[in-house]
Amino acid sequence: MAYVGSERPAAGGASGTGAGSRPSTTVGSIGTRPPGAAERAIPGDGFDWDRFAVLATGIAVGALLATGITLLAAPQSGMETRRALQRRARRAVWGGQDAWEDLRDELAVRTARKKKELRRRRRARSL
Repeated sequence: MAYVGSERPAAGGASGTGAGSRPSTTVGSIGTRPPGAAERAIPGDGFDWDRFAVLATGIAVGALLATGITLLAAPQSGMETRRALQRRARRAVWGGQDAWEDLRDELAVRTARKKKELRRRRRARSL
């Protein structure tokens, strides 16, 4: 029988630090699992979070390097490049706002049409 945070008895049933005994593991220790953790694993959970973290870190570092190289290799001065980036960002924000406004207007039109259609159906049923 395994007890979390305590030492496991040796093969002969005696506890201690002799041959065959294992060091204690606690739930909060770094890099160790509590006894029986492998048995409690979720079936089918094969996602490797360590590999994902490495991938995400690589993508972030690559994006930062690409941004730096782009700014260094820009044919304009730093001030002109910053202004151009600000203009592009402003245009993207305005374009996004326009898209949301267009979507809102389209939904309003479709909602009004649907309400009108439902009213017609109710009138047709009541007659």
